[in-house]
Amino acid sequence: MKNIYLVVLSLLLSASVTFGQNRVYAPELQTPENGAIDQMPQVLLNWFAVTGVGLNIQYEVQLSTDSAFTNPVVYPLTELTAINAVNLMFGDTYYWRVRAYDGEEVSDWSATWSFSIITSVVITKPTDGSVVNPQVAIEWNQITGADFYQILVDTLYSWKKEYTGISGDINATFVVDANNYGGVGNDGLVFYYDGTWNVGESGTTKDLLGVYFVDANNGWAVGKSGTVVHFDGNTWSPVDSVATKELRGVSFADDSNGWIVGKSGVIYYFDGTSWTAQTSHTTKDLNAVWAVSPTDVWAAGKSGTIAHFDGTTWSVDSPGSKDFMGLWFNAANDGWAVGSSGRVAHYDGTAWTEEVTGVSKIFFGVAFNGSEGYIVGQTGTLMVYDGNAWAKVTSGTTKNINGIWFADDAGFYGGADGTAYTYTGGGFNSPYATTYNVSGSETSFYLQNLFFGNTYYYKMRVGHSADTSAWSLPKSFQVQRSPELSAPEDDASDIALEVKLDWKDFDGIQKFNVQISTNADFTNTLTYYSDSSFLDIVGLSFGTQYYWRVNAQNAAATSPWSDPWTFTTTNTVALTAPENNAVDIVTCPLLVWKTIAGVGTYEVWVDTDENFSNPQIKTENGSSSQCQSQLEKKTDYFWKVRGIFALDTSEWSPVWKFTTAGPDAIDEIIDPSSLSIYPNPSKGHFTIQVNSLVDDNVQIEVADISGKVVYSENHKYSVGLNKITVDINDLASGVYHVSIINNNHSLTKKLLIK
Repeated sequence: MKNIYLVVLSLLLSASVTFGQNRVYAPELQTPENGAIDQMPQVLLNWFAVTGVGLNIQYEVQLSTDSAFTNPVVYPLTELTAINAVNLMFGDTYYWRVRAYDGEEVSDWSATWSFSIITSVVITKPTDGSVVNPQVAIEWNQITGADFYQILVDTLYSWKKEYTGISGDINATFVVDANNYGGVGNDGLVFYYDGTWNVGESGTTKDLLGVYFVDANNGWAVGKSGTVVHFDGNTWSPVDSVATKELRGVSFADDSNGWIVGKSGVIYYFDGTSWTAQTSHTTKDLNAVWAVSPTDVWAAGKSGTIAHFDGTTWSVDSPGSKDFMGLWFNAANDGWAVGSSGRVAHYDGTAWTEEVTGVSKIFFGVAFNGSEGYIVGQTGTLMVYDGNAWAKVTSGTTKNINGIWFADDAGFYGGADGTAYTYTGGGFNSPYATTYNVSGSETSFYLQNLFFGNTYYYKMRVGHSADTSAWSLPKSFQVQRSPELSAPEDDASDIALEVKLDWKDFDGIQKFNVQISTNADFTNTLTYYSDSSFLDIVGLSFGTQYYWRVNAQNAAATSPWSDPWTFTTTNTVALTAPENNAVDIVTCPLLVWKTIAGVGTYEVWVDTDENFSNPQIKTENGSSSQCQSQLEKKTDYFWKVRGIFALDTSEWSPVWKFTTAGPDAIDEIIDPSSLSIYPNPSKGHFTIQVNSLVDDNVQIEVADISGKVVYSENHKYSVGLNKITVDINDLASGVYHVSIINNNHSLTKKLLIK
């Protein structure tokens, strides 16, 4: 019996030990996911609940900046399956783990997970390089756990916009030193800065695509149709290069060793005296060239072509398939080639290898200022190299940037539509630099009263009580320089004397100033003010060309005037009814024309003579005129209208014609059966009685049997019964004919005179 008890006790102890080892399991982590990035500085750590023997499971959470948890933050035990970690450090990576407590029992630690905190603010609006109103909202993604945001705004950054006065495309740039730089472009453009901006005479009208300066007195530019021009320190002059194909790049190792490359793989060499062709061993277009030394020259071009000259021959390689557009060498073992689809390749003295940029835009040029590199490209793309990686930064423009150059810490880039920027080397340190503090609960902030036409650069950072983030990458926007006119369209004609001037609206404007003049230099000007984006103008003159422009005003500045537009007011009235040459028009027609806004009075002339020798004249205040009296039937009438405003009158409208309707037979005028003459026979005194169907004029004639008219008189008939008494003395006895005549139609009855 004792043995049985011992066996049972042994089994119970064994089961108890086994059960204790599995009493509570390690929690399983849930969120944030392992390796998550860009987490908020206030993050909710979640895990799945576990079960144990007891009903009161508690959890211990550790959070550390190293995976060994050498100095972790240990949170108080909690029955919840989540804790809110706050005031985490921006840009840091955190490791976390959880274990469970069931009374005296403690689970193993969970797996260790990590997450990284966001480094700075993500700005969403405005779009980098965009044109905005002088009141613009900066918007960003909300950061949970933020106590404040800071926005730093300045008009100065690493690159400063230049107003060169050039509107055409700049295709390539050069820098000799900080006081001598410029570029070349379409239609033979050469321009330079020597304290002021100047446009030079290149000696050609061909597009210039590449430029290189050996020194201030020795510059070369190349372009379309084999064009080569040289600068001797004073003037540019064309050079016979024997080239005919388009030339795209030029570079010199020294005064006596220069190379030009171009379309279809052409290469030309300059020996200090003249240019001669070299064999490139490729037919691919070559877009750029760099002479490291007379025995170390590189060219790059279409389909990833890289060509090298060793002092004797050219050899060709293709380390890729994307077009190369630009080249730069810092040393023989440090070269860069850039091109389409964000392609960047680096040469280390042995081989070319591709660099990752994360950008898909076309790169047109590359240049270095010491160890800091810059790439320019499509739609304002600007990349910066810090010695380790390329990063996209703001350029201040959305225009294509076609060329960039550096020399002696001076930089200059240029592009489409005269885009031009110089390197400042600093930024966010001008007298206009302003820091705005914004509550951590906000996701937008309005910048107001900005200066018209200025480029602004801005960056943000976020903070809480324990840390402040790094600044975000700078972005830029340009404030619209002046209002943009919209209606009436430029050079519009036939505009009414009352017109609505429209322009695109601005946010943050106190008022608009509007000038109207009859001359282009606005020396004779009327000035108006409007707090809206339109203005109704009245009292204009007929047939006058007007010039108009608008500027905007806020609390800080007044914008330049917009480009002036013109419109010409109408000088005639448009007739509408009856149509020109209309026929069968009623004898009291309604004459209709189009009214002109701002014109209240119209003068109407009507005449049977197209020269209006005896017109009926009326003035009207609307768009029509009704006749004053019945017009003649079956008659041609001419009419015209002109507008009158104050002491001003328009030209006459074109003369229109209409023809009135008339009867086709006498029985359409009078009832033949109603005609009677009495007494008949008569001694010369008788009455003509007839029933008239219309109001009209008739002629009464009496003629003898030979047709001789012995009596004729006009009468006015009215609708209904009409009686006319005729008294003719000394008529010889006999038979006579009495006729009622209207428009060559007649009704006749016999009369016997005794």
